[in-house]
Amino acid sequence: MQMAFWTTDPRISDAIEAMPGYEEGNWTQLKKDLINKWGRVQPEIRYRKDSLIQLFNTTQDEGGISTLSEYKKFIGEYKIIINYLLRYKYIPQENIFHEDGFDCLSADIKGAISKEIIKDNVMVRAEDGGYLIPPMRM
Repeated sequence: MQMAFWTTDPRISDAIEAMPGYEEGNWTQLKKDLINKWGRVQPEIRYRKDSLIQLFNTTQDEGGISTLSEYKKFIGEYKIIINYLLRYKYIPQENIFHEDGFDCLSADIKGAISKEIIKDNVMVRAEDGGYLIPPMRM
């Protein structure tokens, strides 16, 4: 096996060559040896797109966001998930879920925000004349 030659660091090459799986030419054993020495083969998948949908659904099922503490809790979880999804390229941009996030707000807060959006003349219109929530940034 020439695995030890893939690295330019002689300490790593020496460590690989000293592993039982390397000496025996046993790839299955060598993989176990490498994982024991340096950890997981791939990072653990923590979130997927459905993690955001689950967050939105749970928030809506609990009556939506109506207090500052509920907002802070929601936005903290949202940012963790969205940053992960962006980092690992599960989604192309953050504002892809802005309508779903808006739906997590309580009816009173949605109404107040909608009034401000209309007052500030930033409401986006669809091609058929309907209204869309403008993209939001955290």
